[in-house]
Amino acid sequence: MEYQEVVNIFLALGGIAIVLFLIQILIGLICLIVTLVAQAKVNQKANKPGWAVIIPYYAQYVRAEIGGNVTYFWPFFIASLVSGACSIAEYSENEMVMLIASLLSTVAAVVALVYHIKMDRNLAIAFGKNNGFTVGLVLLPVIFYPILAWSQAEYIGPQTAYPGPKPPLL
Repeated sequence: MEYQEVVNIFLALGGIAIVLFLIQILIGLICLIVTLVAQAKVNQKANKPGWAVIIPYYAQYVRAEIGGNVTYFWPFFIASLVSGACSIAEYSENEMVMLIASLLSTVAAVVALVYHIKMDRNLAIAFGKNNGFTVGLVLLPVIFYPILAWSQAEYIGPQTAYPGPKPPLL
């Protein structure tokens, strides 16, 4: 095989990689738009502003309001800010500062995730859905938010407990 043939093969592979990358970006943008529109519809079902989904922390606050427990928003908010600040401090010259910042960032991210899940659980319960639907909202929001938005699910308001039979203990 000649040098020019090898170059042509690599150029072709590079072109294919670029096309696949652009397709991936397009699919990601479509998923983002579908999820944002569905979240706006969910907000409207709960008599909250649909435009709130495009403002980062306000969207979480509105979701916590819909679920009926705004107190879940504040640990989420603080943990997110701590995680972001520690991520910046991880670029320090001092190794001890980097280590502490990394640990704090990880702990804060876990706390934010836990409260994110709790807010999704309250949201699902406020629409009469169960814990299985909560798992869907957390893991596959691009599928479960449209289900919540365009299904017959009605906003019943914040609930203190799931309004169905008690789930069995595992």
